[in-house]
Amino acid sequence: MSFETEVINEGLTKIEVPRVERLRGPGRKSRLPFFNPLMRTNRDVSVFVALTVLSDGDKVLDGLAATGASGLRIALETKNELAVTLNDRNPICHDLITRNIERNRAKGCSVTCEDLNSLLSRGRFNLVDVDPFGTPVQFVEGAMRATTNGGVAAITATDTAVLCGSRRRACMRRYSSRPRRTDYCHELGLRILLGYIARAAARFDRGIEPLLCFSADHYFRAIVRVRRGARRADSTLEKLGNLHVHGLGRELIPEKGVAGPLWADAFLDAAFLESVKLPSYFPHKVSKLLELWREEASSPPLFYTTGEVAREFVSEPPALDRIIGALRDEGFVATRTHFRPDAFKTNADVESIGRILRT
Repeated sequence: MSFETEVINEGLTKIEVPRVERLRGPGRKSRLPFFNPLMRTNRDVSVFVALTVLSDGDKVLDGLAATGASGLRIALETKNELAVTLNDRNPICHDLITRNIERNRAKGCSVTCEDLNSLLSRGRFNLVDVDPFGTPVQFVEGAMRATTNGGVAAITATDTAVLCGSRRRACMRRYSSRPRRTDYCHELGLRILLGYIARAAARFDRGIEPLLCFSADHYFRAIVRVRRGARRADSTLEKLGNLHVHGLGRELIPEKGVAGPLWADAFLDAAFLESVKLPSYFPHKVSKLLELWREEASSPPLFYTTGEVAREFVSEPPALDRIIGALRDEGFVATRTHFRPDAFKTNADVESIGRILRT
């Protein structure tokens, strides 16, 4: 190799990666194979999704593999015999991935060095993982076509500033959706990404069923099951909406609003999350996130922060546990959310929230 490397351990895998300065955030584009240790949670999620949805003989594509970390972990840490393709069009990545396969004696793995869209146009896979630098929009249509009927596509976006409304025009160009900068903009950004995926799938008579879609650190991740058929596509499009705001109240409905179009339905599948069994060696952070996702799966869309309800109704932000407990005592649904530690979701109307806070 023409650059220094080091070997790191992650999960059950030993991965040779470039020895470079690690910075927080999405990282910088480089000719070197990219590896971000802060994306460990993303790779952990890929592994437990593979453990939950795949069977012997299934085909997996790690489309932008870089060092091969994600695809290798799926190959080594699932109990199934899989055919895992690790692809990266950078020849330097190809060589490093090959070394990592040999280092781990990984069976069922092959390496390709192709343009991802070219590969997606020919191959069919039970799990397609697309984790690009920046926006994934150039790969979404190909990923929808390359995922088998009932298979799973996992799409990552690191252009969160665009999706969250800091770069409004870029969001409209890339995702054909109007963003809005709000306290809950990360949920809106995730829903815009999902809405784009839904529309891309529908163009090819495919529908999507979100299994686990979330925001973490500097990225969004949408993991969806893909179903073929015009009726599936039509049903998916019916789950799109727009944001309407009425003071502190907000709702997602079909009519044009101040943000959207975006996904207006659930983005966490309670049954799928309950079926997940984490390996014992997974970090505690992942088990805590899974617990939070399971709780949030039962909640309605959009959330309130303790700060914004305090500004509207009282002087000091209430303790999160207190307001959730009070709402539940009144018979409302109330949960935490993974988007922010100071936020809650509820089906209570704004007037009820204000009345409960004042008591």
